Amino acid sequence: MRSCRSIWDRAICLLVSQLRSIWHVSLLDEKSVVLQALGKHFPFEVAIGVNGRVYINSMTPVQTVLIANAILNSEHMKSKGVQDMVQKLVNMVS
Repeated sequence: MRSCRSIWDRAICLLVSQLRSIWHVSLLDEKSVVLQALGKHFPFEVAIGVNGRVYINSMTPVQTVLIANAILNSEHMKSKGVQDMVQKLVNMVS
């Protein structure tokens, strides 16, 4: 895997495997529940390609993996479940 330094300076990023096309389009919505819930606790950037690939930029490797897993796991969850999952993840790393 190529270094992400060329995409984001001074950042760590992770390439998430290709997401289903319907799911990655929903992440583009500014009201995405999972991205909003994660954004309340972690500073991060996300780039979502039309090919379904998601690039995540965060402060630490732990946060990057946590954010990637939360995005992948939230695909089939309802809003309340996503918020609860994010809160549990935050509690685990604090």
